[in-house]
Amino acid sequence: MKKLSILLFALVLSLSAFAGKEPEKSSGITFQALYPEPHHRRVSQVVSQLLMRQHYRQRAIDDSLSSEMFDRYLESLDPQKLYFLQEDIDAFEQYRYRFDDFVRSGQVEEAFSIFNVYQKRVAERLTYVYRRLEQPFDFSREEYLEFDREDAPWARTRQELDDLWRKRLKHQALNLKLAGKEWPDVVETLRKRYKRIERNISQTQSEDVFQLLMNALS
Repeated sequence: MKKLSILLFALVLSLSAFAGKEPEKSSGITFQALYPEPHHRRVSQVVSQLLMRQHYRQRAIDDSLSSEMFDRYLESLDPQKLYFLQEDIDAFEQYRYRFDDFVRSGQVEEAFSIFNVYQKRVAERLTYVYRRLEQPFDFSREEYLEFDREDAPWARTRQELDDLWRKRLKHQALNLKLAGKEWPDVVETLRKRYKRIERNISQTQSEDVFQLLMNALS
């Protein structure tokens, strides 16, 4: 698998082009929708053929692998279930047994559409964060925050996510206050932290999304 990963990386580099983007706005924060590049089709086809030929991995690219790919891809995007809603996951389920077809044919547009929904949800969360930081928190109120959400259910409503993120921000703010920061410094520190997240998302290229998909395969 190590050799295959190296070969995959080489293929992506050798066929790479500059990633194309089109604007997409969400919740006042602008990210750009990403779409597959022309060379992604051929790379995907070649990688799927290589996988099927590897003597040390006699694994068919079928519905069973497709389901695993689907789960790995979503986990790579939102491992702690902080962004997607249950309605998103329900909508994505139509692709669970089609990921194998996507990579064999090289038609990976649906995987990119999932990523674009992810960007939209991140934009919504960042908008909430910036707005919520305009108000102080009630640190006298005792609340429970689930830190490891890998096995938690997906939030069903935006209100559920708002409450989850309010608790996360409150916890982060409390840690900064305990470290001796005054409230204005707490706000500035957290705002800078989430601005970095926003910047990282805005710098994502089509090649990055394609690599996530290929990682889910291999």
